[in-house]
Amino acid sequence: MHLFDREKGSAKMGNLVPFMGMVMVILAQVSSMVITKAAMSSGVDKYVLIVYSNALSSLILLPCSFVFHRSVHLPWNSSNLCILIFLLSLIGCIGQLCGYAGIEYSSPAMATAMLNLVPAFTFILAIVCRMEKHEWRSTSSQAKVLGTTISIAGAFVVTFYKGPTILRLPHQLLSSPQINWVLGGLLLAVEAFINSAWVFGAIIIVSGFYGVLWGKAKEESGEESMRSPLLQNRTEDKRSFA
Repeated sequence: MHLFDREKGSAKMGNLVPFMGMVMVILAQVSSMVITKAAMSSGVDKYVLIVYSNALSSLILLPCSFVFHRSVHLPWNSSNLCILIFLLSLIGCIGQLCGYAGIEYSSPAMATAMLNLVPAFTFILAIVCRMEKHEWRSTSSQAKVLGTTISIAGAFVVTFYKGPTILRLPHQLLSSPQINWVLGGLLLAVEAFINSAWVFGAIIIVSGFYGVLWGKAKEESGEESMRSPLLQNRTEDKRSFA
């Protein structure tokens, strides 16, 4: 009985882990947006923030990749893979630039609300690229379409509707705060689309990379299996000759 209760409790914790991870990611994103807005309001340029954030990410992730992925080796003909990784990184930097510019023109609250466009754009790209099979009679497909519609409608509302100003900044980027708000919303929408495209590009590159590694491993195992009968025949010939 106690063993069953423990297994049931561990299963519940296993189901809660993904949701806890998503909540932690959202908290980290919101904190980053608030800090970014505060830094840009104090005079820090968005290009400097991009350089610092990418440099800090490299310092943290590169040692981890060398420690945990030492056994993974790139194939000999990996020039195309390096070019794809560079293009994917460039797309990520462009999306980051659009996001910082959108936060600069609008607010972290709006940037957080526009994050709902990422799953909507991802679903649309999945249908366009035929990675998602849409069935109108399926309940899950109807829920996805409804969620996508609500996300896009909410993005239009927060972009083109702005309430009264509660706290006015000492300097304005453009002549009209409403123009700032709309421009920030459009830039954040572009960032959401670029992030969705970045996710698709990363999936394609990772799938291709592991496909090459899998094919190489199968090729090596096939060569070993072809060599082993020859070695076995040679040993049998030597024994019969002896």
